[in-house]
Amino acid sequence: PVAGWPIFIHVEYLHILISYMREDGEECFQDGNYLELPMLQRGLLWGIGRLCQEHRAEVLRHQVVDDVALYLSSPDGQVVGLAVWCLSLLGGETALAKLSNFLEKPGHVQIFLDYKLTNMPLAQLARNGFSLENLSGSDERCLRQHSSLILP
Repeated sequence: PVAGWPIFIHVEYLHILISYMREDGEECFQDGNYLELPMLQRGLLWGIGRLCQEHRAEVLRHQVVDDVALYLSSPDGQVVGLAVWCLSLLGGETALAKLSNFLEKPGHVQIFLDYKLTNMPLAQLARNGFSLENLSGSDERCLRQHSSLILP
C-alpha cells in the first residue's frame, strides 16, 4: 500500500468501478455513471480484472459476474477479451458457463500486466478460468459438463 493510504482503498475503487458497469437506478451501485464508450469500457474491465487478481473475494461479494458477462457481446474485441479475462479470474459456475463459448475462439487481447502490454490468446484466457485453483465443488459439476476440456 502507498504510505498514508488506507489499506481498504480497493473497496472504494470497487464501488466506483461497479457504478461504471451499471445503468442508473435505485439499486446499490447504480449511481448513473455507466460507461457507454468501448475505449472507456476497456479501462473499466482492466480495473475490475486487477481487483479480481488482488481482492477476488471482495469482488465476488458484490456479484459482478453478470455485469461483466454483458461485455461479452460488445462489438469491440478488446472489450470482449478483457471481459473473458475478468470472468476467468472470478471463476464460479456462472462465469465458467459463459467462458465455455470462448474456449476455441481465435484472436488475442492486449492486457497491461507487470508494467508491460501482453498479447494473450483469447482461448487461453478462457481456459484459465477452468484451472483447478478456480474450481469449487459446484464448479466441478460445470467442468464435467464441459468434459472435452483439457486442464493444463
